[in-house]
Amino acid sequence: VFCPEVYQIPRVLTFYGDFALEHKSRVGPVSGIDKIKTDIKVAGLTFVQRLTLVFCSKIIAFSSYSQEHIHKHFKISKSSIVCIPGSIRKEDYKDIRLVKEKQKNIPFRLLNVSRFERRKGHDLLLYAVSILLKKGIDVHLTIRGPISGEIVPVLKIQEELQLGEHVTIQHAALTREKNSLLKDADLFVMPSRELETFGLSMIESLACGTPVIGTPVGAIPEVLSLVDKRLVAKSSDPIDIARAIEWYILLSSEEKNRIKKKCRRVVLEHFDQSQVLRQLEMLYEGNK
Repeated sequence: VFCPEVYQIPRVLTFYGDFALEHKSRVGPVSGIDKIKTDIKVAGLTFVQRLTLVFCSKIIAFSSYSQEHIHKHFKISKSSIVCIPGSIRKEDYKDIRLVKEKQKNIPFRLLNVSRFERRKGHDLLLYAVSILLKKGIDVHLTIRGPISGEIVPVLKIQEELQLGEHVTIQHAALTREKNSLLKDADLFVMPSRELETFGLSMIESLACGTPVIGTPVGAIPEVLSLVDKRLVAKSSDPIDIARAIEWYILLSSEEKNRIKKKCRRVVLEHFDQSQVLRQLEMLYEGNK
């Protein structure tokens, strides 16, 4: 800490998220002494993360949303922040069949793969599924994520809405299994409430030619708009999520295939690992 030479070494940090606000989101609405405790912890986490960011030569943000958040929330100069997105290896997504054979009497397959946290909006997605079923639209939702205590509220809502046969909730999938799930799904859904810095699962789904419906939260719109702006729901309200899903389901086969092809093209043009690695090499070369 007291060695001046240490501060002359270039430091590059990758920003994965706002730890303080993510903690506040996990805690949820609180009052009284719990609110005071949460506010103190949030202030401490913000101070520590800002201090870390201030001493960095460059900060890598995965999206324009993250870049703007770092600048405004942590008061970091934009000249110190470089936007380099997450990426996929195109070799892992070869031989993708964009035209899937639709079996008769099989529900439209929805998929979500994410951690069980309040900000991920699993409850919003369950309510959206309930709305679709009440309208006579036959769907089946599969949710995969690491099992934690935060899965309990999701299971309760599933039970309350009587979605037992229409929703499958399972533990996190391994990489190979996850890719298989993404390929088999008809639609991937990201119902995030807040703080979505990027969403790698969204890119992985697009690479499989499986379109994504997402909420207008964080980096979701800037990615999905590259494919089709209509893939972004008007809000995080379950009604709007359901409407966006219904819109896609009712598209003609020709229009669906057009969107699937665009999904693949967008990923290869903007999120291919070889391109991202070149950006990272240029960044580190420039900070020697």
